[in-house]
Amino acid sequence: MRTLIEFRRAALLAVALPLVALSAQRAAAEDIKIGYIKVTALAPVMVAQGKGYFAAEGLNAELVPFDAPVPVAQAVVSGAVDFGTTGPSGAFYNLAGQGTLHILAGMAREAPSFQFLAVLASNRAYNAGLKSVKDLPGHNVAITQLGTSLHYSIGLAAEKYGFPMSAITIRPLQSNTNVIAALSGGTIDAAVMPSTPTLTPVSKGEIKRVAWVGDVTPDWMGAALFTGTKTANERGDLVKRFLIAYRKG
Repeated sequence: MRTLIEFRRAALLAVALPLVALSAQRAAAEDIKIGYIKVTALAPVMVAQGKGYFAAEGLNAELVPFDAPVPVAQAVVSGAVDFGTTGPSGAFYNLAGQGTLHILAGMAREAPSFQFLAVLASNRAYNAGLKSVKDLPGHNVAITQLGTSLHYSIGLAAEKYGFPMSAITIRPLQSNTNVIAALSGGTIDAAVMPSTPTLTPVSKGEIKRVAWVGDVTPDWMGAALFTGTKTANERGDLVKRFLIAYRKG
């Protein structure tokens, strides 16, 4: 018959062994960096990080924020980050065409009532009559960079409403911060950008939201999850564990 001391030792051992195993797992965790833009449509990676899904797959994930899509793709190619989550762009496709990038999954699809990309107007332009996507001809429209999903959505709207792209002037301002500043200051008439950075200035009345892209030109994939081709080819187990955590997120 076991003594009280033996029972206590057994209980302590039962508690200690899982802690030792967890400590060893954390010590062996593989470091990864994920490039992303702070918008709600890319939330799966943030949820996976916050809920510990990456850690559960033996991944010590660091989220690296960017303010425009192209630098994310460039960072993946250079090895500065291991995975990227953002909308594809002309630069992205150029890099992919060189065999340096590999798409792993879709992330955000434009659909009716899905509030991802927004069409916005400065107060000055809105008060002068720019109150819908149909009113864009004759105006300048800001985006972060040429060839992005923002640029593409303008092309789809032009096709839908029957006006040529030459009827508007596209202004690539390189970052969401710059676009907001230009809209708020009235130095541009309109913009297309992710909704998240616009919530505060719209609520304060500093700019106007005139439409959601998902309501105007739905049914296309606006963002993707990708990695470097070398990572996809040579680190299959890492990619698998990453995708398990991402899917849970």
